[in-house]
Amino acid sequence: MDERVVQFRVGVMVLASIIITAILVLLFGHFPALVRGTYTLHIHFLQAPGVVQDTPVRKFGIRIGHVSQVGFAEDEAGAEVTVEINSDVRLRKDEVCRIQNSLLGDAVLEFIDGDPAHTPDEYFKDGDWVVGVQQSDPLQVISNLEGNLAQAIGSVGRTSEEIGILARRVSDVLETNEEQIARIVDKSEQTIDRLRATIESTDEVLSDPVVKENLRRAIADLPKVLDEARDTIGGLRNTLSGVDRNLANLEGFTRPLGERGGQLVENVERATARLDQVLTQLGTFSDSLTDPRGSLGQLLSNPDVYQQINSAATNINELTRELGPIVRDVRTFSDKIARHPELLGVRGAIRPGAGIKRAPSELMNHDPEVKRTSHLRWGVGH
Repeated sequence: MDERVVQFRVGVMVLASIIITAILVLLFGHFPALVRGTYTLHIHFLQAPGVVQDTPVRKFGIRIGHVSQVGFAEDEAGAEVTVEINSDVRLRKDEVCRIQNSLLGDAVLEFIDGDPAHTPDEYFKDGDWVVGVQQSDPLQVISNLEGNLAQAIGSVGRTSEEIGILARRVSDVLETNEEQIARIVDKSEQTIDRLRATIESTDEVLSDPVVKENLRRAIADLPKVLDEARDTIGGLRNTLSGVDRNLANLEGFTRPLGERGGQLVENVERATARLDQVLTQLGTFSDSLTDPRGSLGQLLSNPDVYQQINSAATNINELTRELGPIVRDVRTFSDKIARHPELLGVRGAIRPGAGIKRAPSELMNHDPEVKRTSHLRWGVGH
């Protein structure tokens, strides 16, 4: 083969390799970041397992940057991870960075929203610090559960053995009491048959339209009954309140009685003694009334005494009736004498009005009433 053709082919191969290398560098290297621009964030983690340089940084599963540096924190209380974020991606200050590890040990930094209900308008700037959290490593979780899994497996094994023992015991019981179990099954069937008959009877009773109507009416009246019961309970409560008040009032009445009980008993004894004395005197008085030798006894038992008293009362009544006109005449005479005292003299009488003496006859002629009275009492004529 011509040497120039070989050199040409080698040159073409070298040129193609250079072009492919440049393309790969542009695709997977830092050149796109240099073209688009980035800003730096510092993230503090207590632990950063699996995080190395060029570890991807994502948000919502989209790559937004990469890890540029991993090291210890200044206070040696954790790890400090420096990331480069694309300049066209803005991260809010309430977002936190979380390390997610896969089963194969690969790590990814994921920005998540710390409080979805709160969306502040402040964003991270170049050089800011971000809070970092670590998601539990599945392998570490499994490793931590290793002891518990062994204990659980042992418990399951022991439980399986106990279940086997229980099954053998149940089998032995069934074999030993086969006839009794058969009787129990027969009785169970009879019980089920009776229960079925009872249910059928109940169904027949409930299927009666009258019973259904009564049951429906009773259910409809149930709220009214409950209301009446509630009202009754309320009245009972009021009654009990009144009883409580009455008991309180009665307590206020009986407390002084209890405090003055001795004095009250003594007063009752004195009153009882006086009542006994009065009753004794009343008995004596009633005995004297019923004694025929006494005055009242003679009055009640002797008819002659009664007749005499009746006659005296009759005479007094007649005398009173006869004295009535005389008393009226005396009253009239005394009234005239009080107004005309000159009627008592015959000569030298003085006229009340003018001071002139008048004769009795003249006075009598002047006053007809005096004249009439004089005629009646003293027998004077015209």
